Amino acid sequence: MSDTACEKVGEHFLYGNVRIRQIQMDETKEILDLNVIYANREEQQIRYDGVFYSAFDEKSVGLRIVMSEELPLRALETQEHRDSAQKFWESCGGMEDGFLDVMAERGNKLFVHYVGKTDEYIVIARSISMHL
Repeated sequence: MSDTACEKVGEHFLYGNVRIRQIQMDETKEILDLNVIYANREEQQIRYDGVFYSAFDEKSVGLRIVMSEELPLRALETQEHRDSAQKFWESCGGMEDGFLDVMAERGNKLFVHYVGKTDEYIVIARSISMHL
């Protein structure tokens, strides 16, 4: 798993059709590693650096991510991402006006992971890399 397959793709599709095999956060909770199985045959590591928030936890092992994409942080203000935004706001104790703009200025990005037909898990981090 040392070859980098992708570095910070942009505001588009990132990956899909993976099952989470293992989740690891470093001691500072700034690095999130998802060890996944792609298409039921290839192991891959997906690393998020500079993590500010993650909806993933140890209960997420076994979930199948149908699709993952990077979106602007402002997408959290839309109806489509209302449930994920609510969980995020609650974890932070509420938000002040301009909070998402400050987050974006500091280099944070929104990564949305679609699980099943209706569930989504978000990660707010500075970057993503995928390793084969």
